[in-house]
Amino acid sequence: EEEEENLALANSIAAASPVVDPVPSTKETKPFETDESIATLPPAYCTTVRMSIQAQTAIPFPSEAEVDRLLAIPTPPPSPLTP
Repeated sequence: EEEEENLALANSIAAASPVVDPVPSTKETKPFETDESIATLPPAYCTTVRMSIQAQTAIPFPSEAEVDRLLAIPTPPPSPLTP
């Protein structure tokens, strides 16, 4: 029964909606006369999306002298507030 109701509903919707042809037939349109002018449409603008991804520059390893210099920097004493 439910299937029959669905079919009946689909048929009633199809029968109720008129078919509209978006392209008029040649019988419905008349050709332009030579003294008639039509509005020219503006050019269609094409929009493209471009994404650019910058390559990450490699971080060079520090030299041995730089490592020695950084290790030679004295560290502050630990805070008395930390356990």
